[in-house]
Amino acid sequence: ILLITGTWEDILTVEGAQLLMTKLCAEETTKCNGASPRQWVLLDNLVHNYEVYSPRVLSTASSWAFPELPVQPSLASLRIALWFTTLFGIFITLIGSISLLRNTASAVTLASGITVTNPKKLVWGRLWLWLIALPLSGLIMFLYVLIPLPSPTFNLIYGGFLGGSGLLIFLLYWFGKMPGVTGRLRQFNSRGSSTQHDWRWALLFNLALFAAVTLLYRSGIGLVPPLGVRFVWVLIFVPLTALGFWVGMLEADALRNSAPDKPIYRLWTALIGLVPFYIYLILLWTLGSTSGVLGSLTGLLILALSLLQGEINRMLTGNALVSAVLQALLIFWLILPAGAL
Repeated sequence: ILLITGTWEDILTVEGAQLLMTKLCAEETTKCNGASPRQWVLLDNLVHNYEVYSPRVLSTASSWAFPELPVQPSLASLRIALWFTTLFGIFITLIGSISLLRNTASAVTLASGITVTNPKKLVWGRLWLWLIALPLSGLIMFLYVLIPLPSPTFNLIYGGFLGGSGLLIFLLYWFGKMPGVTGRLRQFNSRGSSTQHDWRWALLFNLALFAAVTLLYRSGIGLVPPLGVRFVWVLIFVPLTALGFWVGMLEADALRNSAPDKPIYRLWTALIGLVPFYIYLILLWTLGSTSGVLGSLTGLLILALSLLQGEINRMLTGNALVSAVLQALLIFWLILPAGAL
């Protein structure tokens, strides 16, 4: 038995590893020989999330099990380098695509029936509304747990926070109670101008994006796409999540019309939409959960990826609802394969 763990391991702790070795060897030690050799190797600066990808771990395991074979940890290092390069390339491609579309395509205006009269009041209102949305988010997560399916425990926050906020914002716009805004949201088919050519480009773009992130994950990170019960959860989470993204696009378009020279307002509303995830990250950091912080940062990267995807789809198709559904689908496509049911 070879046990390898790291000093930053906060789930299967160092204390737990020592306890296991004490049981295996009948004394407090890191190595015992006999009919069945047993050894514990503790590596510095190794975290729970990515132990199985570490070149040091792979080299240590290979050397222990097959000492006569040459070790090639450089292959593991290459895979990690390719992951970061691919991720960087995806983000750069999306940001560049948005810039290109803004320079070459005419602006898409979505007909929504709402008008922003006070952008600053709207931004501050959206910030405070996250606090009001927290109880609703908690209720939605509770209702999700009541569904007679194995629950994706570590992923409920995405369905709960995004769904709770989306539902609250939608209701406020539906009843005309959103701060700094006049008019009511009364139609679900809000769309702008688009051509068949744009829809073809949108189809190619989404196929390429989903294929790229799927291949990236399946190179060793996780089993994307979600299958079985996990895919059922995708179908459960998408509607409320897409509702929030859809309203957010209509709101951003209304801000663009009322304050075309101040894109900072649209940026702030987009960032405010992720406030609970910042709070969750800070909480995990305060608790000293290294693996939790890395998992939370990964979630924020996925959310940022979906925001860029949604903007590109909106500019290509002029259809906010379709863009929002694809955003929600991308998030849970990547989030749900991770974590236990």
